[in-house]
Amino acid sequence: MRLVAFGCSNTYGQGLHDCYLNGGPGPHPSKYAWPAQLAKELNCDVVNLGSPGASNRYIWHRVVNFDYEPDDLVIVHWTLIHRYTVLFKDRDPLGLGLWDIVEKDIGDPWKRYITAVDDDYDRMIESCTFIDHAEHFLKHRVKTHKHLVFNATEFSQLPTWCSFEFLLESGAYNHNFPLALDNAHTGPRGHKALARAIKELL
Repeated sequence: MRLVAFGCSNTYGQGLHDCYLNGGPGPHPSKYAWPAQLAKELNCDVVNLGSPGASNRYIWHRVVNFDYEPDDLVIVHWTLIHRYTVLFKDRDPLGLGLWDIVEKDIGDPWKRYITAVDDDYDRMIESCTFIDHAEHFLKHRVKTHKHLVFNATEFSQLPTWCSFEFLLESGAYNHNFPLALDNAHTGPRGHKALARAIKELL
């Protein structure tokens, strides 16, 4: 069995001491992040496909394009709804969020869009579409799959057509434990506690 984990920086382990380079994420996922900690608890291999800054659109895209094995345990950690990713055929995707975007010709219009027309309901519906499709997709490919969410309040009123459920909300492990070195992401104690909580719920 392999543990295959998808998510954003809170899955990647950004800010942990082996994943902190010049103020940003290191080149590899942290061995102290919850996927590695959970794999240790379950005595299995881990594939950490977390990506700093990922949107739910990007996470979905990775989920549906991964080569699974039938006995994989897949855990998808969905991120905050106010992020977007432009997917290109022949180059790296472009992540758009509430952070500074280097490309000014893209960053400035995106910030104007966010200010003018961004809406919580619209963002939630879009994320639900990706999560629900991932639910149906994984159901026919692996033995076990679960969904986590960072902030459950963003999904407090799910549409009736949603077929997924969240195993747990992970934001508490960021807020209730000491933070990582960047003073923003979940620290090592939080990751370890999250891994143990997931194991208990499994």
